[in-house]
Amino acid sequence: MAKVKKTANVIETAQDGGIPIPEEIMPALIESFIMDSGSDNVAVFGGRFEGGIHCQQVPDELAGFIKFMLDAGSAIQSYLEISISAGGTACVIAKFLNPENIVVIDNNRHWAAAKRAAILNGIGYLEIVGNSRSPETIARAGSDHDIVFIDGERTYEGVMADAKNFIPLVRPGGFVAIHDSTLEARGITQAVNELKEDPGLEFVTEFLSTKRAPLGIALFRKVVK
Repeated sequence: MAKVKKTANVIETAQDGGIPIPEEIMPALIESFIMDSGSDNVAVFGGRFEGGIHCQQVPDELAGFIKFMLDAGSAIQSYLEISISAGGTACVIAKFLNPENIVVIDNNRHWAAAKRAAILNGIGYLEIVGNSRSPETIARAGSDHDIVFIDGERTYEGVMADAKNFIPLVRPGGFVAIHDSTLEARGITQAVNELKEDPGLEFVTEFLSTKRAPLGIALFRKVVK
């Protein structure tokens, strides 16, 4: 499938002579791509099979997020992902949003991390192996990112630590996405609710699956001062 670009009324394939894709079809197209590309765990995330890019996202949630970013209308120059595991999410982001700069952080403890190089083959990215709370890791992560996708330690403390450390690396007007926003028992819902009260952030929306038990992607925008 070709990378895509958005025009005023339709989203078209980037190839010369590509067939225009009506905008209302785009979310289904993205979702189908994710489902066909492979899941890390079908029971947890959905998808048609386990393997492939080992994506750790619910397909219609990630598709909704990507469609929102396409609709936002500004080019995504720089994307930072916290806890990338096998690289499935970054692979999909690269396919549809095509950021010029991709930075990924992971401690490589997940068994699927060994598959990352193959899954992200042909995609340019900076890989930082380390703890996301480490000052050395944070210092290497760069700045002025258009999107920071937080998908690290699934606890209240983990989300709040990553928010504290990496939101400053988002450009004004850039986006912060937090995965697993529905995991109330782990404190992530509480973390999301507290971030809604942060004067430096604007809560935008939450992408929740309508097709299976949602995990959720909460989306914030960094306030322009």
